[in-house]
Amino acid sequence: MKYMKNKGIVGKDIHKKGLPEIPEMGGVGILISITITGTIIFIIALIYYPTDVFTYQMLGFLIATQIGGGIGIIDDKVRLKGKVKPILLTLGGVPILIIQFFIIKICNPFPYFPLIGSFTIQIIYFIIVPIAFSVVSNAMNMLDVVNGSMSGSSTIIFITLIITSIFFIIFPLKDKLGGSPTSVEQGLIGLVVAAIMAGASIILFKYNKYPARVFNGDVGSLTIGYGLTTIAILGGQEFIVIICILPFVINAFQMLSSIGKIVEGRKIKYRPTKILPNGLITASNHHKAPLTLMRILLANKPKSEKRIALDILLLSSFSCFLGFISLLLTIFIHII
Repeated sequence: MKYMKNKGIVGKDIHKKGLPEIPEMGGVGILISITITGTIIFIIALIYYPTDVFTYQMLGFLIATQIGGGIGIIDDKVRLKGKVKPILLTLGGVPILIIQFFIIKICNPFPYFPLIGSFTIQIIYFIIVPIAFSVVSNAMNMLDVVNGSMSGSSTIIFITLIITSIFFIIFPLKDKLGGSPTSVEQGLIGLVVAAIMAGASIILFKYNKYPARVFNGDVGSLTIGYGLTTIAILGGQEFIVIICILPFVINAFQMLSSIGKIVEGRKIKYRPTKILPNGLITASNHHKAPLTLMRILLANKPKSEKRIALDILLLSSFSCFLGFISLLLTIFIHII
């Protein structure tokens, strides 16, 4: 924070009176944390289990998060165009696909679904992998709208994924075909990655919660989005992750559908909210303002920024509860 402040890398807190300048790119801290922790675990795994699937899963996670964080840093510095960034973010799937097809199978193209079992969608699955990195990371970025909304929600989500990963290990699901990782192996990488990401997110939330002392920047939201996507793909928790991030998905869908095209958030002409003289935030009544989750939350009455952040955290908590129920239903169908 001190470094960013001294370098003039700051952003105006638009939801507070006087528009105070807050250090930007706090996500660099979690990128460094993830890199150091992940590298240590990878080196240990490489020494003791050089041919194990977990070793290569960690490698895929490390490379992917570096790509996501790198794109985030570039976007924070030069402001990538709205149509360019989603394309670049698909690069996160490249290292995973390379390892999968040329070294060892690290993901399983048979996703689990509650009360149904698993689907055989190998070709489609691997087409979706790079798209997933772009969609999830962009969705996380779009809901980083008030102090603590994204960092707090991601903390709740990663803690939930720690629990779901443990369940995959304790209650092994029926093995799938093709020599791909078993549910236990998927649960192990999901547990480790979720723990790494949760630790980093908790610290980020400490400084990003209301009143924020640092902003996440795109480097923060994109790195977290990449971490979530990695758990979904390598950890075999595709459906669970989608349910856990429903508020982010709904926000992104509503925003894109109301605008009608992909556009950088900073270039939206009509803001979805506005600040009242008393400091409360209210929904914009302009017909061209995008329909976002934040605008929906303010449809009934104006709220403080702290209350909006709490509402988003409550929505994320409820979605994570539904994600856990999805896990139980998934385990149930495989046990019977």
